[in-house]
Amino acid sequence: MRLLRWFYQRYGRRYTCVPEPLLSANRWSEIAYSRVPSVCMHANKGKFFTHDAERFLSYLTDVESGEKQLSGATLLPHLLVMQAVKFAQAQKDTPTWYGFKKRTVYLIGDAMREQRRKLGETQARVVDAQWSTTLARLREAGELDDCIAVCDVSGSMGSIWKPTLPGKSPFEVDSIWPALSLSLGAARETSLCGFVHQVLFTTPRGRPGPGIQKDLNAVFLKLILPLAIKNKAPKEEMINRVCVFSDMQFDCASSEYDPANWKTNHDVVERAHQEAGCDVSEIVYWNLSRVSITAPVTGEREGVTLLSGYSPSLLKVFMDVEEEEDFEVLDNSGEKVKQKFTPEEIMRKVLGRRSYNGLVVVD
Repeated sequence: MRLLRWFYQRYGRRYTCVPEPLLSANRWSEIAYSRVPSVCMHANKGKFFTHDAERFLSYLTDVESGEKQLSGATLLPHLLVMQAVKFAQAQKDTPTWYGFKKRTVYLIGDAMREQRRKLGETQARVVDAQWSTTLARLREAGELDDCIAVCDVSGSMGSIWKPTLPGKSPFEVDSIWPALSLSLGAARETSLCGFVHQVLFTTPRGRPGPGIQKDLNAVFLKLILPLAIKNKAPKEEMINRVCVFSDMQFDCASSEYDPANWKTNHDVVERAHQEAGCDVSEIVYWNLSRVSITAPVTGEREGVTLLSGYSPSLLKVFMDVEEEEDFEVLDNSGEKVKQKFTPEEIMRKVLGRRSYNGLVVVD
């Protein structure tokens, strides 16, 4: 059976254009780049350029013109952003070349720098195409125009200014977890008004300090709520949902340290909206921490939900129009009402999909 399985696998790989056997056999000209999976393309795009530059560049040109497609929807946003930062840093590097013949050394150095520049540009084109594929897949699922992203940029969320450690490459970067929020912002069909755009999307003037504080309440109490009151925004024009991307370390997010007056961030936001006569937006607390298990609200709290992970596919929970219709139930009078937006109900909504019908809970 083992020999028979190997016999069929060999021909199966050949007709399905699996790239790994062709890579190991140096048969670069036989690789069908449009059939290369996203993870394989992510790991081997540099090799494709080095060994088969003409065909690979031609394929990228076709991808950019829309004639061909490039797989990338399964890649996580922080991996793509990490690679983009890495390639940008690598192209800025200027190595020093040593040797006896100065002219020869300079010529070799210039040639290698030019080759590295072309390689970096090609890799950046691949990353850009994969990012576009990820956003296109999100837009196919629905709309997010009534949703905004709020992102934690403290040191625990990764940094593009990673110091070089002994034995490490200077081109290595931390995992940039806030990249998931970039995919939400880029997936919007329409941009926010100019005022909010200037406040939320500014270029940092310097590196954030190690003791940077994150004031989550300021987003609601100093930006969204005052702007709504100033413009007398009707309910239907208010921001419907706010996704908060963070490691959930909200002990540093508030400036209130008096134990007698301590309240959760969500309590403060909710009370401020009630006093202003406004409905608070639905809030999605999205945990991007690899170690933290803290939760800002309990499972039955209305108006909020809890998510964790790094995949943009989780955004489809809020984007699928058909599922939004299923999210309505009949009350005692027989009228359709929207189910409560709570962490528990969202969990039930996700687990209620047909793909989970085969799951059985054994107690």
